[in-house]
Amino acid sequence: MRLHEYQAKQLLASFHGNVPKSVLICAPAETTNLVSSLPATDWIVKAQIHAGGRHEAKGVRLVHSLAELELCASQWLGQRLVTRQTTAAGLPVDALLVEEVLVLQELYYVSILIDPVLERVVMLTCALGDGSVIEAVKKNPDQLMKIIIDPAAGLQPYQCRRLGFGLALPESKVRAFSEFLQALYEMFVAQDLLMVEINPLGLAQDGRFYAVDIKLEVDDNALYRHPELAQWRDIAQEDPMEHVARAHGFRYREMQGDIGCLVNGAGIALATIDILNLHGGAAANYLDVGALATVERVADAFRILLSSSRINAVLINIFGGIVHCDVIAQGIVTALREQKQPVPVFARLEGNQADRGVEILTGSGLNIIADKDLVHLTKQVVHAAKRGASTV
Repeated sequence: MRLHEYQAKQLLASFHGNVPKSVLICAPAETTNLVSSLPATDWIVKAQIHAGGRHEAKGVRLVHSLAELELCASQWLGQRLVTRQTTAAGLPVDALLVEEVLVLQELYYVSILIDPVLERVVMLTCALGDGSVIEAVKKNPDQLMKIIIDPAAGLQPYQCRRLGFGLALPESKVRAFSEFLQALYEMFVAQDLLMVEINPLGLAQDGRFYAVDIKLEVDDNALYRHPELAQWRDIAQEDPMEHVARAHGFRYREMQGDIGCLVNGAGIALATIDILNLHGGAAANYLDVGALATVERVADAFRILLSSSRINAVLINIFGGIVHCDVIAQGIVTALREQKQPVPVFARLEGNQADRGVEILTGSGLNIIADKDLVHLTKQVVHAAKRGASTV
């Protein structure tokens, strides 16, 4: 689950990480009263959406007066912002973060994430100079420093000092930098985060380090431990189909292709997406029904899958271990019989009750092709999707 920038900064501040003074505006009429608590009359205004690229999309603006701020609020609130990380429809702007303008001496990049290969939390840092982190690393890849954090020991002071001196910080600033990193790591662990990125981290004239911008993602699987964070979920920022799938307990992600995928397990899902790409197709989604499937749950999953107007064909790839393939098959047949004009469905069932599952599919009288040869089946579904796209 992603958080808005203002929510992430509120969370970081609760762990004693420095953030700029700010107010949140959700209606143009609120501007006069709220900004009176901020210093000066120059403010940074940021549209709050779950996507990067706001600056290039003119979703971040420096204003010099209350009149400019009120105009900004009236123009942005209730509208949609399109950035390089959104779809063409953009995302709704329901809040603006208004911050004090800090005088910054240097800019840095800091992130914490989980490395799936190392099975460890890692911290990355680099100096930004006048450009972005991508430009900085392109010019000098060695600038990007990484430390691996032992989960038993946690982030150690010597690791923070190593990063600080690696960034060529003056010795007088290394302690403040270390304190900020410790606060960031404490938040990461305590709140079960998957990723936190500070871009940029600014060194201000007062000698403190401030999170100028922050992106944060919470592990959905740990939200039961953090009901206060679960309440911060902004459904308006999420794909409607992903929200419906989550309500049913499915793992679902929208993708850009036109071949619907229904699988059971993360590994088989990624392999299915890869084999589609290999043979010239593209997945429209990632939909994992899990191991505890029933006929009703599979039917619900298939209804969600077919609700997308972009799908021209469906590929089912199931390995029956805990789940029975005949249960999967019966759920698919149940859902397809509700559709007036179902798209062609291609199914590969292997494992527990696979033969019985194939019998159910082939004997249904529906437009379903079952084949245990995944390569042959993939070529067929790609061909069918292209044929369907050409008739639209």
